[in-house]
Amino acid sequence: MILFRYLSTHALDILRDARLKVARVSSFNDPFECMYRITGDMTRAKAKDQLRFLSESPTFIAAAQRASPHLKTKKAVQRRIKSDRAAGALVQKYELVKDGIQEKREARIDQILRVVCFSAADATPLNEILMWSHYASSHRGVRIGFQFPDGITWPFKICPVTYQAARVEIDLSSTEETLVILEQLKLAIKTKSTAWAYERECRLITNPDSCLGEKNDQDELLEFIPIKRDWVRRVDFGARYDPNLRTPILELLKKDYPTVDCYQAKYHRADYSLEYEML
Repeated sequence: MILFRYLSTHALDILRDARLKVARVSSFNDPFECMYRITGDMTRAKAKDQLRFLSESPTFIAAAQRASPHLKTKKAVQRRIKSDRAAGALVQKYELVKDGIQEKREARIDQILRVVCFSAADATPLNEILMWSHYASSHRGVRIGFQFPDGITWPFKICPVTYQAARVEIDLSSTEETLVILEQLKLAIKTKSTAWAYERECRLITNPDSCLGEKNDQDELLEFIPIKRDWVRRVDFGARYDPNLRTPILELLKKDYPTVDCYQAKYHRADYSLEYEML
């Protein structure tokens, strides 16, 4: 399937350098990105399980030593695990913990994932107009069509976005809290509100270690994922694209992408839709 990357700028850079700029989730325009729904109630029994699960962490050990400075470390840890007071504190603080975890979700996902967003080529004509309007400088930009290998898993994988009314659920009362959060975050990155369904989005998901870093003129770190030129299948110019600016891209396509089809978008003569004329 062809996946379109709509662009306001930098189409020439992508084609020349054969790489895509990846993004951190914290930079996305949807404030609900990765915002899950926290479920589960903390009980004293669950709190005791969490204390046992956390007992090897440096933070827990330090807290145990502060609470029982007269005991050796191992005994101080055991006392804290069995402490009704420590378990009760977890129960009381659970609501605050839930709020804190939600606030840190973007920072957590930024540590482990990088993303590039695409739109599936089977979007309806009306939705296609929205994509050009929202992501390609009001039809003044370019879109590049990619076809990635089926089943690719390295250095990235391609995941379709699921649209649903309810957020992904995370039970923070689980003893495997950290593992649960990370797994559900990975699910949340592929889940969005039905409000965005018109995008027919697919996401390229990779990790920071697979990306190439580069500083821009403002000393900001930009990250890129290399691509193969034969993954590029189509290049379309927006209906408002300045024809005087097409030459550099057309010359590059002729030189480095001789099999790529190139089109100019035009307004349909009667309908709210676009037509594409091959160049």
